[in-house]
Amino acid sequence: MLYLLGGGFGEAPTNLLHYNFGMHPWLGWVIKNLFIQFPGINWYSAALYALHFSSCWILLRIFLSTKSFLEAILTFSIAFFVFESQFLLNVTFTNTALISAMTGLLLLLHESIKLIPGKKIICTSFALIIISAMFRLHTLIPLLIICSPVIVVRLSQKPFLLTCFIGAACIAIFFLIYYQQQYYSNKIPGWKMEEAYRNTVFSYYNAPENYASQSPDSTVVSFLHNGLFWDKEFLSLNKIRELGKQTVTSSFLDKKKFYGFLYWLFVNSRIFWFSLLLILITISLTANKTNRIVSFSCFSVMIILMAYLLLFRKLPFYLIPALILFYILLALLLIEKEITIVLQNRNIKIIKNILFIVMLSWSFIRIQKTISINKEKNALFVCAWKELNTNPDKLFIITDDHFPMDYFSVWDTPKKFLIKNLLYKDEFINNTNQPIYNRFSLVGPSDFMHNTNIIFGGKKIPAIENYYKETLQINVHFTQKDSSFKCIEARRIVY
Repeated sequence: MLYLLGGGFGEAPTNLLHYNFGMHPWLGWVIKNLFIQFPGINWYSAALYALHFSSCWILLRIFLSTKSFLEAILTFSIAFFVFESQFLLNVTFTNTALISAMTGLLLLLHESIKLIPGKKIICTSFALIIISAMFRLHTLIPLLIICSPVIVVRLSQKPFLLTCFIGAACIAIFFLIYYQQQYYSNKIPGWKMEEAYRNTVFSYYNAPENYASQSPDSTVVSFLHNGLFWDKEFLSLNKIRELGKQTVTSSFLDKKKFYGFLYWLFVNSRIFWFSLLLILITISLTANKTNRIVSFSCFSVMIILMAYLLLFRKLPFYLIPALILFYILLALLLIEKEITIVLQNRNIKIIKNILFIVMLSWSFIRIQKTISINKEKNALFVCAWKELNTNPDKLFIITDDHFPMDYFSVWDTPKKFLIKNLLYKDEFINNTNQPIYNRFSLVGPSDFMHNTNIIFGGKKIPAIENYYKETLQINVHFTQKDSSFKCIEARRIVY
């Protein structure tokens, strides 16, 4: 996405990003033109960070309006260093949409309890939710599900305000979706079929991968798992759908794999689960009956949602801290008066201060670890890019969907790290590979064989050899790994 907006693949910057429900063309148009006018600044990262820090500032203002200055700073510090810091260190348009949507919803629910809600604040809430939908619409859905018990209660208190707000938001989002679909349909030939293909692929990726009865075509499965979408007749829409029908309906049926995943899910997220445990204890000790019921209803909905995604769909790691953070902020909003009274107790204050120091220290250790990992990952990207850059006459085709494109530094620019000789999953699935084909005088996969200018980067995938045998009746094989490349596992295919 960054490389398309910034012109990093050798073409002009564009806001035609192909994906529906993500990065609306209006946002893309602004960022694209900023890249054109000022190519030395990473405007994509600047936009993401601007929305993150704006949302954080608004959350701090909410805390300051409901707590003493010290309590507000302490609460915000925990939320920022434990949760938000992890988003900022791995900033994406997805977690940007999540924090914006959280802030917008919390601002709305906080303001809706007032006798006369402020128009500017309601408008700010509306803007944050709409901007979140423009970055990535799907992030709104789990947040709305979690806070649905609170919305139901607030509707009984402020029916006209919330009904009008929800109606206006739905109309605005519907219009934005319609405009984006029409824009892409007009600008990208065959976009609707392309989007249908992408949705089928993502539906397959987001479902359990264990096969139930019949053994599927191993070559097709390997191509799909490794993101080899260079021949959509071989890896057709119907074949992917058939594979999807053969998968088991629940990941729990592969118990060994499921329990292993569950173990690491909790281990890697334990600071977030510990934070959740603390807020549940706080609710139990401080909330009145009504707020306790509403808070635990939201908690139950969150757990059911996570369990559903874990068992039947896909539970991305980034969603766990986001949902837990949203629930914690929502619970604090509900019990803001009760918790202030309880915190006056001397013993409670001592326990609170100890926990604050423990959580903050723990979060700092995690931050340092994440920074070190990010540096190592970025070094991998820079090293791989140097090997691409020193071989501009060679086209590198990635075989295993593991080229370190995601390890690009947030403040580097695409123009500084131009990539004109790389083909990987995203370009094939988005049909943006044609300019590269033209650059290297290629027609299709048949031109990849016995071509000294074509290098396959990544693991040796036997299914690629099978593909040529099945489709062209030609026996090919990979050469040995080229030792002159240090950061890219490079091979060629010969007869």
